[in-house]
Formats: sequence, structure tokens, C-alpha cells
Amino acid sequence: MKSIEEQVHALWKEVFGDSDSFIGQFMERYYNRENLLYIEEGGALQSMLHLVPFSCEGKRTGIVYALATAAPARSRGYATRLLQQAAETATKRGYAAIALIPAEEKLFTYYRRQGFEGKYRVEFCLPDDFDFGIDDKENQWLTIMPLTGEPLPADGSTVTLTFGEGNFNT
Repeated sequence: MKSIEEQVHALWKEVFGDSDSFIGQFMERYYNRENLLYIEEGGALQSMLHLVPFSCEGKRTGIVYALATAAPARSRGYATRLLQQAAETATKRGYAAIALIPAEEKLFTYYRRQGFEGKYRVEFCLPDDFDFGIDDKENQWLTIMPLTGEPLPADGSTVTLTFGEGNFNT
């Protein structure tokens, strides 16, 4: 049986079509098993996301990254369940919000229904050259799900995401 990491790699490649090198860079530099949320059936990975720790405008924020569901498992509500689990996990960790970069404009509607708000340009502050964004930098927008009463930045503004928030393992 394949390890969970091997299954993560395979699902990522299936859904996003990224190279083995790109996926490997994420797994080596930013992957932490504690930040992997997933749904498994019959020993096979069906859906996953990574809740990567960042700070956004000085507030602890979990970035939902590589949210993916295997083609045969789509339309079963798995992504919605994982986003709810991400919000619960982030709340327990004391995060002010979770955020993500939708891969396509049409996904903003889906994410709004899940509790995400606003549309923000995003800049990353990382210890290396890894690219957490999407290929189309002109249309790279972030949306945020607030978890506390903290006010959100002005819609349309630019936010800076700094990796790690000082502790990669939380």
C-alpha cells in the first residue's frame, strides 16, 4: 500500500498537472503531516488540502493550499468538509483566518458560500523561491475566511503573506 505522502503526490499530479519536481519541492520545504487534512476511503486518498502556517498583515493565518479531490470522488461534498475542518483546526491553533487563492475566477462564488470574503492581491514573503501562487500573476487573488472578530483589509487591496509565523509545526 502506498504511503499517504505518495498518495498526496499522485492526487496532486492528477488534479493540478504539476511536475514531480514542483510537488517534491513543496513536500521537502513546506509539507508537514500535521497540516495535511484529508479524506480517505478504502485505504485510498479521495480529497486533501494543506493548511500552511503564514501570517497575513501580522495575524496568524492558515493558507489552504492544493485543495484537491480525485475525479471519481467529486460532487460528494469532500472539499466542503475539508474546508470546515480547516476552519476548525485553524481556530484551535489560534489563527485569525484561513485564506486561499482560487485557481479560477468562477471558484470565488463557491468559496463565498463556504464563508470566504473579499478579493485581495497577494504578495508572498518566503525563505526561498517557491511559488504558492498561480501561473497567471496578473489574476492572482486571495480570499479570506475570518475566524475571529478581526477586521479584514479593504477589498481589492494587497496583502502580504509571510511564511511560518515563527513556528512551522503548528
